[in-house]
Amino acid sequence: MGYKYFVALDDDYTSFRYRHEKGKSLASVDMKNLDEVFSAFFEFLNTPTSHEIYTVAMAQGGDFLGGVKGGVWKNEFKRKAMNVFFLSADRPFEVIGRINEDVNTYVRHGHTGALFFTIAKACVTQKQTQANKGGLTEQYLDALNTFAKQGNHAIFLPASAQGAEEIRTQILSAFAASQTKG
Repeated sequence: MGYKYFVALDDDYTSFRYRHEKGKSLASVDMKNLDEVFSAFFEFLNTPTSHEIYTVAMAQGGDFLGGVKGGVWKNEFKRKAMNVFFLSADRPFEVIGRINEDVNTYVRHGHTGALFFTIAKACVTQKQTQANKGGLTEQYLDALNTFAKQGNHAIFLPASAQGAEEIRTQILSAFAASQTKG
């Protein structure tokens, strides 16, 4: 097809928004022209200093915990990428897993030095996770409750800071939950 840049959207979004400070809080306004916004992300991927960045993403609701004093907002970006991926065709990488693959991918590749970023001032709003019928919801809400989603990255990288403890905690929680149901 000849395209150098593309975007991958990985969820059900209700809006694309700009975040900004309003007094001591964060506020947001709808993006009016997604073509311009997407072009700005692609231009960023085309700058000489970005040649080692695999993807850049838009922020999502949970990234703003802590408001104006939170880490993502204060630093303007975070070393992670989920949901909205702006990509360059000349920087391929392996997507890891079938469930929660966005987290698995940035955790695993980030561990080896690959650069994945989220930009704080552009964000998406999405429907509540695990609340919609269909899609992967049933897989996330299986007998192990949310182990498949929350602990999956620890399976791919158990040597991460909390990997082994996360696996242990999730397995014990799932076991306890199944005992109370039976």
